[in-house]
Parts: sequence; structure tokens; C-alpha cells
Amino acid sequence: MDFSAYLRDKGYADNSSKAMASAISRVGDYAIEKGFTRTPLFEIVDVDTVRKIWSLLERNSEFIKFNNSQNRRFSAAMKHYIDFVATAPAERKGEPSKAEPHKPAGGRMSLVDALQKAGFKCIDNRTTSSILWVLYEPARKELFENTIAGYSVQCKLEKRGALATNNAPAWRIMIY
Repeated sequence: MDFSAYLRDKGYADNSSKAMASAISRVGDYAIEKGFTRTPLFEIVDVDTVRKIWSLLERNSEFIKFNNSQNRRFSAAMKHYIDFVATAPAERKGEPSKAEPHKPAGGRMSLVDALQKAGFKCIDNRTTSSILWVLYEPARKELFENTIAGYSVQCKLEKRGALATNNAPAWRIMIY
């Protein structure tokens, strides 16, 4: 079970669950950027390690200002994320998940396979953050749009990129 599904099981609306997962992703990016950790939060399965990183961030004056400017959404999300990691099922603790990665119905090939077959470079972070990154190629924008057209996914072009893409522009595809 991923963090968004955990929140939905707790009664949160889909949009709220996605917003909190996004907040955790941003906290993780911030922690890496500022040297608090080298590992994305979604990849850390030990609750004590997550708590330690959060404790360091909570005492950092720069992060406090950042969190306050965001109406403390990071604090709210981290409270739930720490609970999630503490109560996570065995598959979150490093055992292989029995669930198949995003496979469309009807026997079609998976989205990743379709994108790779079309020649796109993909960075697959679906197991840690529910994000599939596809490096942006302006000349192939139409091919990209046609390739993903038959799949139920949300995507957004991140012109500034992300840590996962080494700041190269990329399409961020959210897989839920």
C-alpha cells in the first residue's frame, strides 16, 4: 500500500491524499537539497530514521520559515507519514510487493513499456513516490501525448525538472 492509499483508507479524500503525498515528496526533496539525508523519504522504511530527519528539519530555522509559508502543510503531512511508516505492511518494509506495476486493462502493454517502445527515456519512481518521469523532448511532444492518450494518468511538464531527472525538463506522470 502506498501513502496515498493509506490516507484514503483513513477517510481522506483523494485530492487531500494526493496533496499530502506531494508534501512528503517536497519535504524529502528539501531534506536532500539541504543535506539532511541522501535518500528520498519514500524510500526510507525505518520509522526511527524518518523521525530523526523530521526532528532535524523541525529545528531548522530555514525549514520552519518554509513550512510556515506553506501553512504548516509539511507538519500535517509528516504526522501522517510517520504513522504510515510505523504501521506499514511487510511489503513496505522491503519485501517484494505482490502487486503488479500499473498495467492497463484489456491486455495492452504497460505505460512504461509503451513509452520505452516509442523511444522515451523513463525514470521509474512508481514504487517510492508514485511518479514516472519521462525526459522532455520538445520535438517529440505530439508523440508523447499520443502515446499516453489511452492511459488514465495525470501528467505535467516540469520545466525545471526534479532531483530524479538531474533538473532536466521532464513530464511527471502520477500513477495511483
